[in-house]
Amino acid sequence: MSEADHIKAPWVAEPTGPWSGWDGWEVFGPDRQHIADINGSQREPDRQAYARLISAAPELLQVAQDFQEALQELGLFCECGESDCRTTRLRAAIAKATRQPHE
Repeated sequence: MSEADHIKAPWVAEPTGPWSGWDGWEVFGPDRQHIADINGSQREPDRQAYARLISAAPELLQVAQDFQEALQELGLFCECGESDCRTTRLRAAIAKATRQPHE
């Protein structure tokens, strides 16, 4: 399965309320596809922040991939592998977001 098969944007975060049986946030993909529930013992500002971050994930991944491509095209993409290198961290973040569970 490719990224395009399972990461379609936009994702949106919406609050739920007492009427739903619990107070938290839900994240939906296109066509109201359920992505995540954010509830539990966290404070409301934290639940809302988690929901916003999760809902931004597809766009953040696309920007990271575009930025990596631009750096490579400009010959500015470092291959040093040092843990504090920005391009090493960029590659790691993209890999974390795109690798399959069994990898």
